[in-house]
Amino acid sequence: MAFIIFYLFLYLLLAVSWNLSKHDILSPNVLICASFIGGSTMYILGSSRLQVQDFTFTTTVYLIIGLVLFIVGCEFCKLIVKSTRKYSDSRQYMAFNDNDINPIKLPTYFYFVFALLVIFTAVLQTYYIKKMVGGSIISALSIYRSETLVEGNNGNTLVKLLSRIIYGIQPVLLFVICYNKCIAKKKFRYPLFICVAAILYMALLYLIDGSRGKIFSVFFQYLFAFTLSLNYGGSISKRYVSSSKRRGNRFWIKAVILIAAVGAPLFYYGGVIGGRNYSQISAFQSVENYFSYGLIRINLIISKVNNVASENWGQWSFSGIYSLLNKMHLVSGVSYDYFPFYKNYGNTITIFGRWYVDFGVCGIIVMAFITGIFYSYFYYRLKYTPSRKTAAYYSCLYVFLYSAVIMASYDDWFRSVITLNGIFQIVILRLIIKWIYKKYIRS
Repeated sequence: MAFIIFYLFLYLLLAVSWNLSKHDILSPNVLICASFIGGSTMYILGSSRLQVQDFTFTTTVYLIIGLVLFIVGCEFCKLIVKSTRKYSDSRQYMAFNDNDINPIKLPTYFYFVFALLVIFTAVLQTYYIKKMVGGSIISALSIYRSETLVEGNNGNTLVKLLSRIIYGIQPVLLFVICYNKCIAKKKFRYPLFICVAAILYMALLYLIDGSRGKIFSVFFQYLFAFTLSLNYGGSISKRYVSSSKRRGNRFWIKAVILIAAVGAPLFYYGGVIGGRNYSQISAFQSVENYFSYGLIRINLIISKVNNVASENWGQWSFSGIYSLLNKMHLVSGVSYDYFPFYKNYGNTITIFGRWYVDFGVCGIIVMAFITGIFYSYFYYRLKYTPSRKTAAYYSCLYVFLYSAVIMASYDDWFRSVITLNGIFQIVILRLIIKWIYKKYIRS
């Protein structure tokens, strides 16, 4: 009964967020509600097979509080940004809406250098894994991800450095491609590059991070870049801009269906290569498991069935900071890299779970509000600004950061932003944006 209340309340919050965002599917409060609806649907479909414990009323209340505070944070940020920047609703997605839009003519070599960088990094990482583990490629990858990676040995220094550079360039390049197609109305000359880069990039993420969830983040980066460009790609008239946003919303829904169709098999066979035994379940059931585990685990923790306690202040919420302090030898003996596994339910706990373990329900309230402010700031800056450079900059940051909101019902990906690696990737992204847009965007 508690879960039914939670599930119905999610649709109410989605309807409220949809109206608050002026029917914009890219709004962070809409995305986080949609994420939990998706995760909850997977929970319903897989709950009897997984023999999960009944959802408690306390868990329902805590999750609803977290979602409401996230939405309140978004609305508070919107009020501040619009009042200080003098933005109005009539200016939404208008930064590129005039006839004086030139395509971004990146040199041909830039695309191919990026593709070669991805290939080189993937090959180098594969060689490193095979040399370290031995055996065939498939068995080496399986052993590496199922055993070696859990011990914290995730590749050599050069591979990690190159991967961070790739992660920083990818969102900018995606927005350039979509900008030319949807805003500047310029046909892309290298259509195969998109498909090849996507496959190589996903393989690279999986090899280096050992995380199948990152495959979905790549899909969503493409989706965000294209939907943003569709929303921008209207004319100066208010009627046309509105229809352009509806076109972006329709594209989003169709693309999510395609992502589910393509992503499920990739997710399933990626797990098979990674050493997981899926002989008893189907590809779709593997996705059910993956996206319901976060809700299952947080319910177990809140109901005290699975007791997990923080030994240090904020060790799970701010694992990146502890990692940096550990490298500087300022702390020692702190477990922060991997949230503790529990039986068959893994180590995921929704976006709110780590905050609850570290700080209790007050952590959910404070962190949900702060996170809502953080993500909505990028959203409202790109949506309402009249400046093309500002819109381009925040759009690329949006593409880079917003997979964390989509995966909120699964785990807390927000914490990866406040790490040394996350900051480094944003610096790379900022430098690439400055180099590319300096000669193409006037103001």
